[in-house]
Amino acid sequence: MDPVQTDSVSPAEPFRAVTSGGPNAAVNAPHYMPRQVPHPRLSLQRRAPSTLRRHLARAVGRFAVLLTADLTAFAVLRELYRSVGEGEALGAE
Repeated sequence: MDPVQTDSVSPAEPFRAVTSGGPNAAVNAPHYMPRQVPHPRLSLQRRAPSTLRRHLARAVGRFAVLLTADLTAFAVLRELYRSVGEGEALGAE
């Protein structure tokens, strides 16, 4: 796994004042707010546990639906085959 490099400013220094241009420049200049550089790989790694849980929950749900549908279809077809074999579905001869 490659290390993720961070170019953001540490939380200890959230603001920087511009000091060039004389004594009043720092007062008149807007505060410098460091831009947080988003790291897509880092955000993916942070979201990985919740993403895996979501995928697992969806997979379990899909499996349960498929199992229920298969068992229902099996029961219906078995009953249909039994009734046709005994002659109940087509009427008495």
